[in-house]
Amino acid sequence: MSIRCVSHVYVAACMTWQANNIRGQWTRAFSSATLIAFDGIGGIITSLVFEKDAPRYRPGVYTVLGVNIVFLLAVLSLALWYRRCNKKADRDELIIAGVTGFRYTV
Repeated sequence: MSIRCVSHVYVAACMTWQANNIRGQWTRAFSSATLIAFDGIGGIITSLVFEKDAPRYRPGVYTVLGVNIVFLLAVLSLALWYRRCNKKADRDELIIAGVTGFRYTV
């Protein structure tokens, strides 16, 4: 159960990140709904992989650990991409989201 609680930290971080970095009310609303839907799907998958392997729950632990590692790599990649875009915008080589002066929150 504690591993699943750690996964919810990522959802809160993603919700904050998308609220700051996505322009437009409807795009932001769709992004929020998509994140919540995938969190729900993750909860269902987690309950299924932990279903019957007591007392150690190795398949469940490995599955959640693997997903968390993939998610961490995705977040690091996105943070690096945001930084690169912000640097290009600072040099006036890029206009982010069609708004002059907009910068991603990293």
